Amino acid sequence: FYITETEFSGTRVLYYRRPVWMQIRNSSLDMLLSKEQYREMSSAKAQRLLSSHNIGCPPAPLRILPKKTGIRAVAMLSKTCEIDDGGIHKRTKMPPPNKVMQSTFNALRYEYEKKPALFGAGVLGLTEVYPSFCSFVEALKQLQSRCGSSPDLFFSSADIKHCYDTINQKRLFKLMRSMVDEEMYLTKDKFVLCSKGDNSAMRCIWKKKTSSPEKFSSDTPSKLAGQYSHAIFVDGMYCSTETNRKINGLLRDHIFGQVVVANGNFGPRYLHQKNGIPQGSILSSMFCNTYFGSLETV
Repeated sequence: FYITETEFSGTRVLYYRRPVWMQIRNSSLDMLLSKEQYREMSSAKAQRLLSSHNIGCPPAPLRILPKKTGIRAVAMLSKTCEIDDGGIHKRTKMPPPNKVMQSTFNALRYEYEKKPALFGAGVLGLTEVYPSFCSFVEALKQLQSRCGSSPDLFFSSADIKHCYDTINQKRLFKLMRSMVDEEMYLTKDKFVLCSKGDNSAMRCIWKKKTSSPEKFSSDTPSKLAGQYSHAIFVDGMYCSTETNRKINGLLRDHIFGQVVVANGNFGPRYLHQKNGIPQGSILSSMFCNTYFGSLETV
C-alpha cells in the first residue's frame, strides 16, 4: 500500500493499493507536463542545469498530494535528493534547498518589515491576521464616532485559481531583485529563557535579528524585556552574513532552475519547473505576497 494524507480527508490517512497509486502518480505527472508547468529532462540535462547555477539550489523530491479536484504537486524542499549520473561524479551530501535559502528568507523578511506595503493586503503568517483585524475594527469605530451611524459591511471570500502555478517567473524575479536594497545582510541568533507561569519549567525561544551591518544594533534585549517577564536574554555568538550578489543568485537559481525528482515506474524522473513557483519552498509565501501585492498598485 501507499499511505498518504489528502486535502479532503482531514487528519485521516488513506491507503492506496500500489498499482492504483502508480496509475494516479503517472497520470498526475502527465498532467503536469501537459500543462507545461514542468519540463521532463534526462539525468545528464538535469546535471548540466544544476552546474549552470550561479550559486546552487539542490534538487528536491516531488510529492503528489490528492485533493478533491485533482492533485497538488508539492516540492519537498526541506529534503534533498541526488541525481543519478551513473557514478561519473563523486556524490556529496547537499543541504536541503530550504536550508540553503534560509539566509535569503531572513534578508527578505527584513526588507518586508521595513516596507510592509510591498505585500499590499497580504500577510506573512497567521500571527499577522489578528493585528490587521484589530486595526480594521479600530478604524471602523472611529468612522462610526464621526458619522454617528454604522456603515453597511460586505464580506467576500475568493480563491485565486492555481495561485502559485500562474505566477510569471520573469516578473517575480524583477520584483524580488528590486526588493533587495542592501549590499550585505547580517543575521544574529539570540534566545530567551522564560516560563509561562511561576511553577512551569523554563522554555527556550529562539530569535533572529537581521539588518544591514551599518544599522545593526544591540538594543534588542531592551525591546524584548517589555514582552517577557521572569526571563533571561542570551546573546548568541553565531552571526551569518549574506551579500546582495549571493541573494540575487540564489533567487535566480530557485525561480528559474529548480529541479524536482519524482518516482517513476522505471526509476526517477527529473522535472524542471518552467512556470510558477514551487509549493513547499520557504520563500513561497514571500514570493506570492510580493507578486500579488504589486498588482494592487497597478
